[in-house]
Amino acid sequence: MLGDFGEIANNHYDTDGALSAFAMLHPEQALARAEAMLAAAATGDFCVWHGEAALAVELTVMKLTRAAGSPLAERLRPGMADHERHALGYEWLLANLAGVLDDPFAFRSLWDERHGEIVDDVRRIEAGAGMSVRAFPDLDLALVSSDRPVTGIGLNLAAGDCSRVLLVLPSRAGYRYRFRYRVESWFELVSRKVRPRPPLEPVLQRLERAEGLKPGAAGGPAWWCDSPASPVCEMGFGTRAGDAALFDDPDVSGDPPSRLLPSTVIEALALAWGAAEAAPAR
Repeated sequence: MLGDFGEIANNHYDTDGALSAFAMLHPEQALARAEAMLAAAATGDFCVWHGEAALAVELTVMKLTRAAGSPLAERLRPGMADHERHALGYEWLLANLAGVLDDPFAFRSLWDERHGEIVDDVRRIEAGAGMSVRAFPDLDLALVSSDRPVTGIGLNLAAGDCSRVLLVLPSRAGYRYRFRYRVESWFELVSRKVRPRPPLEPVLQRLERAEGLKPGAAGGPAWWCDSPASPVCEMGFGTRAGDAALFDDPDVSGDPPSRLLPSTVIEALALAWGAAEAAPAR
């Protein structure tokens, strides 16, 4: 089945990795479930909405090695190293993925609350409840204004095809912001052309001046950004808690409000991107 090869390896644990290994080991079973596998892989790798079943498969894989109700619970010891947990996860998945794909809700107890949270968010976004979206196609940017925090999948759904997203939560005190280069621009995709992700430090400099902040001043809220090398690269106003993971929600509810208007933030992004694109290649 594997030709001259007798082993399959993956250097990390995730849904598309498990599905790929399963497809190599069990090609006939995989081809019969190709649509469900592709939907689950895209959900996991890109944090996008491909339906409730695909989300259920993704959550089952990712909760398998940690949730108390997991079929692996008796083998998961406290303090077990990630590589040990993930090895157990792959062992179980390669034997049981066909069943998970055929009945994706079988392990609902592992993830029911999170699944419901995302599905509810998606339904509100599809209904246009409490949210407005304005696309800037020339910038590959979507401005998503919301009256509530949103999930990562919900934000990407609202943004459509735009790989650059600015989430805004307005309030009487000002605006809470979270900008994201979506993970699609971290990959080299063959299915679509995605705009590059220039460094965000020049944007911070413009925003700090507009905010009236002194460069390098210690204490108090400030504009911050991640490295473009991060799979999900973010920028916001307040205090950075740490690098964002792919499925982290862009929760800005605890951030201080900025006094800047969304148009000012978008202008700073556009100017920095324009300067980066105009710079000679090295």
